[in-house]
Amino acid sequence: MLGFRIDAFGKHDFTWHTSSWTEGSLAALGIALKQVNRLPIRVPVLSTLLGPGNAGSKQVAAIHDAFRDLKFRFLYDAANLGLKVRVSAYGDVNFRHTLDPSHSPDQAAVALLKTVVAHDMGDQVVIQFCRCLQDFRLEVLAKDATDLWLRMAINL
Repeated sequence: MLGFRIDAFGKHDFTWHTSSWTEGSLAALGIALKQVNRLPIRVPVLSTLLGPGNAGSKQVAAIHDAFRDLKFRFLYDAANLGLKVRVSAYGDVNFRHTLDPSHSPDQAAVALLKTVVAHDMGDQVVIQFCRCLQDFRLEVLAKDATDLWLRMAINL
């Protein structure tokens, strides 16, 4: 998968959508860099772009690690919105999850993490999923917060 799309709608006429690239393109770049580093000759243009040795592969790994860390930060914040929200995902990813402010912050984060891991959502998909939850909170914060719901179509 090199791209995905999320379309969401929720209570109070909330709508949200995004489409983006994913870490699949980073994985492809990493594979390409490994192959380039195995070439018996050095191509000047590639050497200039990639730097000495395996610098390119290390840079891709560092970017991948940064996205993973960002995913966990977003997950923790999204799991602790301070609002009770029923979230339904459908499309290529199907689940239902309730964000509940009565749970401890760590319990809420672990529960949401288990949900996204069980559905094999990549780092970029999870980050955008969490952005949608944050934007939903901003939209409904000053409105009636009873019986909140959010539905997301996640297409990989």
